[in-house]
Amino acid sequence: MTKTFKTLEDFLGTHFIYTYDNGWEYEWYAKNDHTVDYRIHGGMVAGRWVKDQEANIVMLTEGIYKVAWTEPTRTDVALDFVPNEKKLNGTIFFPKWFKNTQRSPSRSRMTTLTSWKNHVKSTQPIQSWSCLNLPPLPTWAMQVKTTTM
Repeated sequence: MTKTFKTLEDFLGTHFIYTYDNGWEYEWYAKNDHTVDYRIHGGMVAGRWVKDQEANIVMLTEGIYKVAWTEPTRTDVALDFVPNEKKLNGTIFFPKWFKNTQRSPSRSRMTTLTSWKNHVKSTQPIQSWSCLNLPPLPTWAMQVKTTTM
């Protein structure tokens, strides 16, 4: 039986696995109404595992949800979930320094968050952003699971 999403409560506590057209693979968990966890399995930040990321989570209309947050690296993420149709749309804004640096993102947020914060503090204020607007729907694959992490 497939889960039907109508309310915000239906969305919260749900574990999603999805792959973008460009091969970036993610696991994402709506922990509660203000916190998410996610793991990145493919793409330029593969191996990253983030727990307890504060996020803005809202229901736009029945069964459609927007989730947005800013990482400690000053990366902004905005995701639109349409789980009843197994669709997702996402945009990631990386600071210019992030794209130009030779450092790879941390594999564990808990072990290197201090070094990332120090790097951010040592850079000039952000004057330009790189935008990665991921491919349009409907060609993304997204599997919806209703398990908890």
